[in-house]
Amino acid sequence: MNKKGASVPAWADIGASQHIGNRKSQQDSFLHAWLPTVSARDADAGRLLLAVADGMGGHAAGDVASRLVINALASTAKDNPRAASQEILRRGLEAASAALFERGAADERLKSMGSTLTAVIIEREKDAFAYHMVTVGDSPLWHWRAKNKTMERANLDQSLAGALERDVAAGRVSPSEAENDPRRYQSNVLTSALLAASEGEYEIDSTDDPRPISSEDTLLLASDGIETLSEVDISETLKKGIKRQKPASQITDYLIEQVLAKKEDDQDNATILIARPGIKSSTGGFFGLFG
Repeated sequence: MNKKGASVPAWADIGASQHIGNRKSQQDSFLHAWLPTVSARDADAGRLLLAVADGMGGHAAGDVASRLVINALASTAKDNPRAASQEILRRGLEAASAALFERGAADERLKSMGSTLTAVIIEREKDAFAYHMVTVGDSPLWHWRAKNKTMERANLDQSLAGALERDVAAGRVSPSEAENDPRRYQSNVLTSALLAASEGEYEIDSTDDPRPISSEDTLLLASDGIETLSEVDISETLKKGIKRQKPASQITDYLIEQVLAKKEDDQDNATILIARPGIKSSTGGFFGLFG
């Protein structure tokens, strides 16, 4: 991790915004941090770690769960600064699962808690960029591509509703059958999550090889509170903000404003992180841990 006063790379613009919604507590946590590269020879390049965790399990437990997950990932990155990116993400995920299990075993009141995790490390080599990811749960990761001005989901939605969408896409369920499938209305029922009740029992979505990302593209990580907006709305907001050369922090703020403008009675916590590699950072070097 970068130390106070140390020079860090500034090859990406990062924005992060969060709102409690209409809930009694904030159960999302997030992280952004510069990491050194694997090789000391490329120290000026640096790597960017981004993560969002969405806790569950009640008023207090969800808050505890997401913080434990993000703290475990941050500690793993700090203790293994030159490990390969995918290794940091894998070890961080395992540490997060272990931390939840240990806390649940120590406090019966927290046995039912759990959390999602969506984590990304962006790497730079000269003027080329690529990212690694690991995700568990339904917190979305989107890749907005500047070349064709489109946005695509980059990770699996591990909810029953997400499973139904994949069944339709694969032809296992017809669109007409999907209309009456009860899973259509169960976006809040997860098929995989990090749970205090069971260590290591989860399914992950991850990259085997780094995925290229253009210097004009954008990655967006979020909790599912953003899904009050449609993907079309989110994509259009990104497109307008980028066209007007707005900093990432203003784009995330505006997305939160759009979520709140919907005035949903049961609006969930919403957390949004944006990274734009190849764009000079407006925030400078930092290690951020929030939520």
